[in-house]
Amino acid sequence: MLEKSLASIDMAVNRGAELVRQILTFARKADQVFDLLDINVMIEEHVRMLSETFPKIISIDVELDPAMPQIYADPTQIHQTLLNLCVNARDAMPDGGTLLLQTKLVKQEMVKKRFSQASDEQYLCMSVLDTGIGMDEETVKRIFDPFFTTKEVGKGTGLGLPVVYGIMQGHRGFIDVESERGKGTAFHLYFPVTNVVDENPDAQQEANDTVPGGSGTILFIEDEEPVRIIATVQLEMNGYSVILAKDGEEAIDLYQHHQDEISLVFSDMGLPKLNGVQVFTRIKEINPKVKFIFASGFIEPEKRSELLRAGVIDILHKPYQASEMLRSIRDALTGLQG
Repeated sequence: MLEKSLASIDMAVNRGAELVRQILTFARKADQVFDLLDINVMIEEHVRMLSETFPKIISIDVELDPAMPQIYADPTQIHQTLLNLCVNARDAMPDGGTLLLQTKLVKQEMVKKRFSQASDEQYLCMSVLDTGIGMDEETVKRIFDPFFTTKEVGKGTGLGLPVVYGIMQGHRGFIDVESERGKGTAFHLYFPVTNVVDENPDAQQEANDTVPGGSGTILFIEDEEPVRIIATVQLEMNGYSVILAKDGEEAIDLYQHHQDEISLVFSDMGLPKLNGVQVFTRIKEINPKVKFIFASGFIEPEKRSELLRAGVIDILHKPYQASEMLRSIRDALTGLQG
């Protein structure tokens, strides 16, 4: 009985942690960082990663309009949006199927038929289509409601799609969904296409003001699959090689086998099997000069100071921006930290 109660509490804590992270996405509109973004390039990066991580019974196809203009958007949030929809599509195809990613330009009048407030002349439409189990009409009506979910208890909070909806609102865009039970689902995301250089004279400079890339191999330790996928895309786009571990024991094993090629370890604090501090301690025994960065949702100031004194180079607060991660890694590898 006690074990059951403890298991229930543990599940509630884990769901609560996920809930906090998702709610923070709603609240972080002030932290949006808009840059020029090439949606086609972003999709191609995702396809390479998803092809390696999704089950082989799911085929991934693309139909990208080569004439797509860049849009003015927060790259991190759009990465999150696309990944969220792709993971949902995967979960809707347990027996396999096809995931199709499309881009095309649509005129205002077409968007206005569905969204009367559409005011830009053109919209970039990014679509995510699957051949999965689909949804009935009642489910489609409620999928953007916070806390509504079709997943089993413990498998998700239901905040994924409302977060996507909030991100689209923050981009002055729209999201539409078509679905039929047994036939699949299609999400269509409409982003306004504007002359961003005229609208924001500093936009081009801001787009170029990115964290310089680097080189080396990063051991990235994280138990949440979406975070692992996003981080891998970001790191590889910036010149790094990545070795992934989903728990503490796997991380130790990988480090023992690849320590000569690993330049830096980036780890979540709350890991299964062995927690982050235990991983740091074990790896430090293998290599006293290891470069190690932590990410943590909350850490006591005393504990933070203790870890930094023990040799941890940096501790990022979750949820962190991709630029924060990249800057911390670059500084650690170039000797600007530690």
